[in-house]
Amino acid sequence: MSDDNRRVHCERHGLKRPAFVCKHLVSGAGLGFVEPSGEQDPEASDEQAAWCDRCEGARLAGGGWTPASEAAAGISLICSDCFEAARARNSRWTAVSRRWGYS
Repeated sequence: MSDDNRRVHCERHGLKRPAFVCKHLVSGAGLGFVEPSGEQDPEASDEQAAWCDRCEGARLAGGGWTPASEAAAGISLICSDCFEAARARNSRWTAVSRRWGYS
C-alpha cells in the first residue's frame, strides 16, 4: 500500500493522513512542540510526529527513547489536521506570546 493511501478517520476532520504525538500534546497548550530532526532511521515511518518539552527532556536524559520515556509519552494517533492544531497550541512562540498577554 502506498504511503499516500494511509488514512485515519477523525471525528472532527474526516479521513486524513495519520500523525503521532505524545499524550500531552493531544489537548495541551504551551507545552513546546518538538519534531524529529537530523538523520532519521531509514526504517522509520514517514508520518508526522511530535512530543512536548517534558517528553524531550526525558528522551534526552535517557540517551534516546527508552521503554520508560515511551511509556510516559503515551504516543497517540491523531489526524494531520489535529497535528497542525496541536502545533499551533503548543509551539514555544505561542506559549511566550500568551505569557505576555497576546493571543
